[in-house]
Amino acid sequence: MSDLFTYTSLGTLTGAVTATVLVVEFLKELGPLKHLPTRWLALAVAEGIVVVTSRPH
Repeated sequence: MSDLFTYTSLGTLTGAVTATVLVVEFLKELGPLKHLPTRWLALAVAEGIVVVTSRPH
């Protein structure tokens, strides 16, 4: 279970969507992010995951 999120798994559509959902569900209840619409937060998280996983290792 230690490799739940690897660069390879996050590079797939399923992995990226799963990570996005989990991170957004956690972050949307934090102080300053409560006022941000969930769609914008999800977009920012998804873009961050795609950028991080698509860069060369």
